[in-house]
Amino acid sequence: MSVKTLPESHQPDLALEQENEVSTKLDDDQPVTRRMIAAIVESTIEQRHFQGPIPHPDIFRQYGEIIPDAPERILRVFEEDSKHAREIRLAALVAQKEDNRRVHWIAFSLISLGYVLSVVFALMKEEWLAGIILTTTIIGTVTGFLQNRKSMHPSQSESDSSSDT
Repeated sequence: MSVKTLPESHQPDLALEQENEVSTKLDDDQPVTRRMIAAIVESTIEQRHFQGPIPHPDIFRQYGEIIPDAPERILRVFEEDSKHAREIRLAALVAQKEDNRRVHWIAFSLISLGYVLSVVFALMKEEWLAGIILTTTIIGTVTGFLQNRKSMHPSQSESDSSSDT
């Protein structure tokens, strides 16, 4: 949020004050130089900038002058919004944790099923079928593991691909 002073036409008291200041500095019998005028103009220009989630302290105080409990109400809304944002982030992390746990259990179940089927077919003297199931289970497990490791380091793969071009 930017806080800027109003133009002189909107602030007659400030304009009059600045005019008196300029005239007192120029009333001396010394010749007026560009450097003197630049110094006077430079000393009369003011710009303020404030950025943040709540208003600048001066504006905040002015809200209180207009509506007595406005600063407290503004702070309460800010605190409630901050609390809500933290709760949303926490809920997203909990959901992601539960999703990861579910994915790991499904992967464990499928891998276990593959090994059990491989053993069952080996005991039934179906070595080729047992070998195919065991091989596909191992290949699937390794592929899933490598893809998971690759997705954990996306910035590294992006920097590798950008250096190739």
